[in-house]
Amino acid sequence: MQKGKAKWMKMSTKMPAAMRRFFVETEAVGIALYYLIRMHIARQEGYYVKDTNEFRIELKDLSSIDFVSIDWAIRMMLKHKIFSKELYDRFNILTSLDIQKDYFQTVRNRKEIPVNLLYIVDEKYLTKNALKYMPGDIENIAEETTEEKYTTTGEEKEMFREAHKVYPGDKSDIETEFKNFVFKHKDHKRVAPMLLQAVKDMIRHYDMLKENGLFCPEYKPFRTWINGRYWEVEFADMQKRISVYNKKGDEYVFKNKGKEN
Repeated sequence: MQKGKAKWMKMSTKMPAAMRRFFVETEAVGIALYYLIRMHIARQEGYYVKDTNEFRIELKDLSSIDFVSIDWAIRMMLKHKIFSKELYDRFNILTSLDIQKDYFQTVRNRKEIPVNLLYIVDEKYLTKNALKYMPGDIENIAEETTEEKYTTTGEEKEMFREAHKVYPGDKSDIETEFKNFVFKHKDHKRVAPMLLQAVKDMIRHYDMLKENGLFCPEYKPFRTWINGRYWEVEFADMQKRISVYNKKGDEYVFKNKGKEN
């Protein structure tokens, strides 16, 4: 994790009764998995995580806890209302009101644009405490930054749109994402032409991991990918794991030469 990425993730010393009961009942397994899930959400710079097979594989790799115990612990978290059971049943995501309060407060303090608002635990709270300053003040900040500090062109936005279109992970609408991109990166004009190829390279790399039976992480939300400048990532690990791959049309043929160097 990059230094400072998870500063907004607050852990109150005044633990709610439901949390105490959950920790007593699940002991080390529950404690470890709860904090790993919170760390994952913070690392994504959002307020939720989707409970996918890839996510559970990552939990297993990080904690050495078996899948049966992971499933049991997550069910216990939902039972004790550590995470919203309603949103989990509807969307298969893990989030809570406390996590969302911390996230939206941090977004406000940083004067950033929030990620999509699709999975809200308490809409009344959001309307009263979050929306009053987000789509208004935050969006205006992005618009002022775009218009006054940085000029953009239709060509640049179209290049960004193509990358946004093919990106496989969660994403907001193109206007919100483009404003965030321009707001976050002063070199957006230089970067825009690189994005589409970077997304394609990442998809190809992930596909190769899956086809070779190697661990493949889930796709980050597009906002996290942009904010973290993940288009600059070079997939060097694949060169160690797979010795040779040759492209033939739209297919890839893999040749494993034995032990990794």
